[in-house]
Amino acid sequence: MGPSARNLLHEFTARRNPDQAAHLARFFKTGPGQYGEGDCFLGLKVPITRSLIKPYRGSLSLDDFVFLLASEWHEVRLGALLLMAERAQALAKARDVGALRQLADLYDRHLERANNWDLVDLSVRDIVESYWRTAQLPVAEIRRLLLAWAASGNLWRERAAMIATHARQRMGSLDETFWLAEYFIAHPHDLMHKAVGWMLREAGKRDPGALRAFLAQWHRRLPRTALRYAIEHMGADERKKWMAKT
Repeated sequence: MGPSARNLLHEFTARRNPDQAAHLARFFKTGPGQYGEGDCFLGLKVPITRSLIKPYRGSLSLDDFVFLLASEWHEVRLGALLLMAERAQALAKARDVGALRQLADLYDRHLERANNWDLVDLSVRDIVESYWRTAQLPVAEIRRLLLAWAASGNLWRERAAMIATHARQRMGSLDETFWLAEYFIAHPHDLMHKAVGWMLREAGKRDPGALRAFLAQWHRRLPRTALRYAIEHMGADERKKWMAKT
């Protein structure tokens, strides 16, 4: 393990704020039986995390990322994931497919360490899009990866699969969003309902007609939270119509 990773860990722990840590633990549902059960917080807000990692851009190795992702501290894992996302974008600009593949594989192997919604949401799109675009990965291979995450039984891999469809939207395809929205339609967890609705809403920004066609077929089975998120940018009368049909 390089000294940079250990120095960064020390900088994080030196900024510990117990009062803010208690607030974040409640916000991210870390109590018994909650989705973030057992997670530990130093009490650092995201802007502080971003400022701490800034000097380390480009200087950490893959082993350093593994070391930081193994940390008990939520903010340290977030810092590692943000640095990985930035590294992916830099490698995409350099068109370094080999290094991108290694980074994407590491992300896949350690995805359980992105064990809360913010950790997934702030990392997955930029990492997978950088790799998929630069490597010109076939759609069949992208779908194989998405299905592996979706069928994993792990909430964070499932959420990563759904949020990763935003990358496909930015690459010009809404198909994966609608496919996984249908796949997850009976998922029991509210975090997945929100993820599905969010990605449907994003798809609707690009093609409102495609979203309406999906809703015409599936709105009665969509969880109400997912439906509310999906139609958020529609007019009040249309939102009322879709909600009434449930």
